[in-house]
Parts: sequence; C-alpha cells; structure tokens
Amino acid sequence: MDFIFNGISASSIGIKVLNTKRSILPDIRDQYETVPGKIGSYLFAQPFGDRIIEIECAFVSQTADTILQDARKISAWLSTNKKAQLILSKETDKYYMAKVSNKVDIDQTLYLGQFSIQFTCEPFAYSLDDNIQQFTAQPGATQGIYNNGTAETNPVISIIAAWGDVKNPKLTINDTIFLYNGTITNNSQIDINSENFTVYKGMDRDIATTGGYDPAEDSILALIDGEFPALQPGPNSLIFSCENGVNADIKIQFKERWI
Repeated sequence: MDFIFNGISASSIGIKVLNTKRSILPDIRDQYETVPGKIGSYLFAQPFGDRIIEIECAFVSQTADTILQDARKISAWLSTNKKAQLILSKETDKYYMAKVSNKVDIDQTLYLGQFSIQFTCEPFAYSLDDNIQQFTAQPGATQGIYNNGTAETNPVISIIAAWGDVKNPKLTINDTIFLYNGTITNNSQIDINSENFTVYKGMDRDIATTGGYDPAEDSILALIDGEFPALQPGPNSLIFSCENGVNADIKIQFKERWI
C-alpha cells in the first residue's frame, strides 16, 4: 500500500503504509426536529460534512540517532497551509482534497518509528482527469451527457459561435434553464462556470485580439436569467436553443465526483 500527498508518495521517502481507515460516508450533518404529538421527527437535510481518512505508517532509520532527522523530513512533507491532493494506492484515478489535522505523534522503538496521520478531507473523491465533451448543437435537439460519478457535479460550459452570431442562447440541462440575454458574435464564446457562479466572454478571443484578458470587464453575469446547471449522477440531457435558430458548438468540462 502507498499514498501520494501534495505530489510526493510515502514510499519515495521510505514510509511503509500499515493500514488505511476510510469511512463509507462523510460526516452526516442532517438535523432532526421533534414536534410534540407527532410520530417520529422532521428531517432537515444538510450538505455533507468533511471526511476523515486515517493512515497508519512506519519507517526505519539507519540509526536510532537519525530517527528525529527523518521525522523532520516527514513533518516538512505533511505541513501545508491549505488543502492538497491525497491519492490512495487503491484508487489511483481519484483524489481527495485534504489537510493533516492531527499532531502526528511518533512511537519510537530503536530504529523503528510508527505514527498515524489523520487527514480531514472534502466529502467527495474527484477524478484526476476532467471529462471534456464538445459537439455541434442544433436548436431543439437533445444531447446526452453521462456523469460516471455518484455525486452531483458542477460543469464549465462554453457556448461557441462557430456558425454565425448566436442571439439569446438558452441551455436546458435536465430541468434547469440558463439564458444569456445577449448576442455571442461570430467566432467568439461565453464561458459558464457552475462551480464559481461566473459567466464571462471567452478569454481566447480577448487574448488574440487585444493581447490581454480582464475578467472584470468581461463578466456578463448581469445578463443571465435562470440557474447555473449541474450534472446529476448517470445520464443527463442538454438542449440548446437561440432566438435566431443557428447551430452552436458546445464544450462541456466537468470533474466527476464520488461519495
């Protein structure tokens, strides 16, 4: 067994993984309210909390005197000011965003050091590689998009005016409607980021025409109606339409997530 944290594998610095403990579910933060005279309780569902992953490790130093030197190298590796990627050897295509949350005490026996690391992680595992799909959308036609994860994910969607100006484009993803009250001029695009709740005119055209890109000037959030779309686990549907009835290229990019 092995794991990679912040770009460095445990085995590369002489650490042996003894055991890994990972809960099936993240912390459940649901709230229940009991009402006198009512059977059971009312459920107020809440988003998932953090997930705790504990990894028990050991290392062997050359001498009893160098064990503290080795421990300092380990502490430098584990010490971060923000969350970093944690990849477990049994799921090398996924990662957690994690930070060490315990003191990591070391038990020393001669040349042997043993310790347990507690990582506090975001609730989901993320795919290492983004799922990127691009296609030409005809107004009113349905395009299927499959999310292989087990959790909802927030995509980045680009509407590209590759076939002429696109006036008042609208996307319907499942039951969510997203409308831009404006025109995407020929060979330009808008980028819809459902993770950050932002909408910008595409940066590629700005850089090509002006040599620079200023997101503050290119935000078109004030011209948006509807909701930012999300992709559910499994099959999803996307329908494109616009006022002047032209085709558009759609690029959708998302990171699959697993509970």
